[in-house]
Amino acid sequence: MSFGFPAHAEGSWHFEADPAAIAEAVEQALLRLGWDYQQTERGHWQATIPWNFWSWGEVVELELGADGTLAVRSRCTWVLQCFDWGKNRQNVKRVLGDLRANPLLRGVPARKTGAV
Repeated sequence: MSFGFPAHAEGSWHFEADPAAIAEAVEQALLRLGWDYQQTERGHWQATIPWNFWSWGEVVELELGADGTLAVRSRCTWVLQCFDWGKNRQNVKRVLGDLRANPLLRGVPARKTGAV
């Protein structure tokens, strides 16, 4: 469970794959997860998750570096929400889980480079 204003979680992973394949896998993951998203610029995505029983909603931001490192940050949309009951951490893990299962990245070495 995260505590902060707003509550958030983040993680980053380095994939030994072509960044174009990683970008395609990210778009497929966001679609499969059913999150509304937009690509704000090349290698940057922002997804929104509507409110639910546990939170007022979350924003998940993904940033893909040219070296194949993907940073994922999930935060509550309501700035005064200081507890997230693990929801943001779950969002970050769901993205990674979907990417690891994607045929484009299956078997590709990946290592955690940041929190979560």
